[in-house]
Amino acid sequence: MLPPKSGTHLMSYYRAYIIGRDGHFQSAVKLDSADDHAAIESAKQLVNDYDVELWQQDRLVTKLTTSDDK
Repeated sequence: MLPPKSGTHLMSYYRAYIIGRDGHFQSAVKLDSADDHAAIESAKQLVNDYDVELWQQDRLVTKLTTSDDK
């Protein structure tokens, strides 16, 4: 595999898991983001009536709750 060209940015792959009221994962959304901060900002858009857990592979990045908006 060749190294990336100078000046190119690699995207990191994240998944945002929507958590139902019963505490179980309801669905997942793939996010391609440059870093944790960008992924968190994208995941915040998914928090409506349900909590969201943001993961990068097997690493929990953050949990966003509906109470975070209030």
